[in-house]
Amino acid sequence: MPTRSRTEVAHPGAAVKPCRTWTISGSAPFEFTQDNFEFLGSDLGSVPISRAVAASSAFPVLPSPLTVWSYPGPYSEQPRSDVAEALKDRETNLFRYRWATNLQELTTRDQKYIHLLDGGLADNIGARPIINAFLRESGFVRRRMNNGQIRRFVVLLVNAKTSPAEHLTQSPQGPGILSVGLASATTPMDNFSTDTVELMLRIVTDDEKAQQSIAGCNAKLAACVQPQPRPLPALPGVRGCVVELSFEGLEPPERDELLGYPTSFSLTRAQLGKLIAAGPKLLARSDDFQRLLRALRGESVIGRGIGEDDRCS
Repeated sequence: MPTRSRTEVAHPGAAVKPCRTWTISGSAPFEFTQDNFEFLGSDLGSVPISRAVAASSAFPVLPSPLTVWSYPGPYSEQPRSDVAEALKDRETNLFRYRWATNLQELTTRDQKYIHLLDGGLADNIGARPIINAFLRESGFVRRRMNNGQIRRFVVLLVNAKTSPAEHLTQSPQGPGILSVGLASATTPMDNFSTDTVELMLRIVTDDEKAQQSIAGCNAKLAACVQPQPRPLPALPGVRGCVVELSFEGLEPPERDELLGYPTSFSLTRAQLGKLIAAGPKLLARSDDFQRLLRALRGESVIGRGIGEDDRCS
C-alpha cells in the first residue's frame, strides 16, 4: 500500500484558472484546503498549485478528471467533533448536515480514490466556501468575527458569465445532441450562480440586522428598573458588504461584446485588453463599491462608518 507521507495526484493535463472542484462519485464540492486534506489523511503542502488549477479546468468530456488518494487518517474511525454534531442535524439544519456528510465521505479505512471535476458545474461563482465559513461557528470567517479580528466583511463577487448570441430559435429544426448537452450543463450553472449571489447578499444583510436588533433590545433592557434583566448575548459588530460585478453592468455595445466572448482556452490580445479594462469600469459604476470606498476613506475606526445607512456604508 502506498505511503501517506505525501499526496499522490494524477496529472490530467493543462488548466487555465484555479477554482473549486467537484467529486464525481459523491456529487459533492471539494476545495483544495488543508481542512479537506485532513479528511483524506494527507497533506496539502505537498500538492503543487497546478494540480488544483488542473482540477478546476476538468470540464466533463474535455480534460480528464483529476484524482487524489484518500488514506486512513485521524477521522477514518471517529468523525471530528463539529462534524459529528452536524451529522445529527439533518432535520433541523440540512445545509450543515450536507457539509458534514461531504467531508466524512472523503475518509477511508483502507484506500480510496477521489475523482474531481470542474467546480463550476455546481458553483461557478466560487462563493459557497465563503458562505459556509460565514455560517458555521467553526468556519474561518465566523471564528475571526467572533474573535474581533474582522470589523468589515467585504465580498467581491466577479461573475464572468457570458451569453453568446443563440441561434436555436431561428430554426424550426430541433437542436442536436451537442447543443442539448451543452444547454443541460450550462443552464443549471447559470441558475445556481444567481442563487449563490442572492444567498451571499441575504446572509450578510441578515447578520447585520440581527446585530442591530440585539443591540436595540439590550439598550431597552439596560433602561429597565431593578431587578435589571440579563442582557442578550451580543453578536460581534461587523459591517458587511457584498459587491457583485458582471458584464451586464456595462453599457451597450461594450456589454454585448464582452457577453458574446466564448468560454475558451485561448483569447486574443485585444479581447484580453478589453476584459481587463472592464474591471475598473464596473467598480466605478457599482453603487455598493463606491459607498464602501467613502466609508473606508472617512471612518475614524474600521467598521464605524460615516453616517450613511445604505448597504456597504
